[in-house]
Amino acid sequence: MIYAAHLKANPNQVPMKKEKQVLDASRHVVHKQQTLDRMIQSETTYLNRLSTFQDTFVRALKIWLNNTEKKESTRKIKGTSLIEAMDNLERNLGNLLDTHSNFLKQIKERYSIWGPTQLVSDIFSELFVKLPAAHTSFVEHYVDYLIAFDTLFRTSLFSKFMQINKNDTAQLQKNIEEIVHYLEMPLSRSRVYEKALQQLKHHSDPKHPDYTSIAKIAEKFKGFEAEWEERRTNCLSRLAVLQTCFTIQGCPITVTRRRRLLLSNAFIHVDVDDPSSTTDIRIYYLYNDQLIHCKKQKEKKDQPTTTVYKGTIILKDSDVQPLQSTIIEKIKKGKKPLFKIGKRSNDPTVPVANCEIFGFEIVTREYIKPLEQTYFGSLPVDVIPVLRRYIIRVHSLEEQNLWYETIRKAINLSK
Repeated sequence: MIYAAHLKANPNQVPMKKEKQVLDASRHVVHKQQTLDRMIQSETTYLNRLSTFQDTFVRALKIWLNNTEKKESTRKIKGTSLIEAMDNLERNLGNLLDTHSNFLKQIKERYSIWGPTQLVSDIFSELFVKLPAAHTSFVEHYVDYLIAFDTLFRTSLFSKFMQINKNDTAQLQKNIEEIVHYLEMPLSRSRVYEKALQQLKHHSDPKHPDYTSIAKIAEKFKGFEAEWEERRTNCLSRLAVLQTCFTIQGCPITVTRRRRLLLSNAFIHVDVDDPSSTTDIRIYYLYNDQLIHCKKQKEKKDQPTTTVYKGTIILKDSDVQPLQSTIIEKIKKGKKPLFKIGKRSNDPTVPVANCEIFGFEIVTREYIKPLEQTYFGSLPVDVIPVLRRYIIRVHSLEEQNLWYETIRKAINLSK
């Protein structure tokens, strides 16, 4: 009686509630359709790029290098593991292509026949079973790929294979960047599936028969991402070494099994003769065994800016500490010496007493042999330690702490 009276007094309430449910259901279907459309398009693009890398580069390079008529290639790669690394890369790319091709085929067939409301959790579950093994095989030989490409890029073979002039540095750089991108793609691919599953879960009605299964497989991919993150970060830090080798002009860094790029940023290189100057901006690349600094330069006005190597700070037997109060005071005074030998600074002398100063100081010990007097013949002499001081200003306390701690750990590991 009460409900009948309420319905009589509010005749539009129940129809409006049902209408809202219908609208919500329609909205969820549209969102699921958009998610699956994006997923299919993304997977198609990924497969096309991976196939391009395997067919037009890795496989073609192997055939080109194995051509017995090219004696020069045989001589230059003799004693290296380049061919073996390319074999492993081709095989592991093939495993990835098989896994992702099967997933794409199933998801497209299911979607085209039954639409976005059909069950898809079983297809993602099958992908989850195969994906970890395929990715693990790919990263097991990751350092081998990087060393092989490092070897290849340093010879004239690469420019000959790509059929470009070895002096065309811009085109060479473009090709190298493209290969670096191909090597990075599989490392972050699993994130796409985790994101898609979370969206499908969000836009599914809890009463839908696939909701619980989607939620479960979404959690599995989330767990895999957490486990995979450390290996991904490790591979990316090694890939960054290969990238910096050929993006920095005159870079002495090479890819090794241990070397990783830990941090990089542009900071102020402090001149001890003019500590308040802020014009000397350098880009610092911190590896786990050394620290290099570079500058952005232009050889000509009409040419693009290039990153040029300027020097190496050897971390072995070095000490690092945050900026001391005496250095900070000198920076804050904003005064320049009356007589300064060398290049004049273009920046105005402005007191910075109200600014917070952050940074760190590195003191290195480099061992050299003194010049020997040879009048009475060469005499054995001891090496002489030379102390060098580097003062670097950073942007914030957080940056100071991050760089200081990371450099300190790198120094300890180098002992």
